[in-house]
Amino acid sequence: MPGVVGLNTSKALLVIAFHGSRSAGDWVTDLDDGHDENALLWPNIGFDRTAKGSIPNLHAGFAAKYASLKPALFKLLDRMIKDGVENKKQPLDMKKLWVLVTGHSMGGGMASIAMVDLAKNFFPAYYGSGTNFDNSQRNIVH
Repeated sequence: MPGVVGLNTSKALLVIAFHGSRSAGDWVTDLDDGHDENALLWPNIGFDRTAKGSIPNLHAGFAAKYASLKPALFKLLDRMIKDGVENKKQPLDMKKLWVLVTGHSMGGGMASIAMVDLAKNFFPAYYGSGTNFDNSQRNIVH
């Protein structure tokens, strides 16, 4: 996991922080600044290519890096939230959960992609599809 994920059940705060470039491989990711048009990658990171309006452009390197870690991130978050809700000392109140997604440099790019993906594809499983999380497509800067 490139970064830190933490959950404070008493404050109902989930923090996902992606690190910036730290290796030669990360620099290659940074330099892959083409705008991703790979139709196979888009559905994996929560963007609907058929949505009305213009299609957002994604930094290809950041999108590919995020897509590669998404399964591990979703698995980790699922386990952390289930453990938090089941915590007998301080159970997590999902109705009060705050989610902070952040990052530096390359991590900031991945954080931007992750927030849309989490809102569209992860949190509706916990809150239902009719929640405020379902407005992620409208919040994308084109």
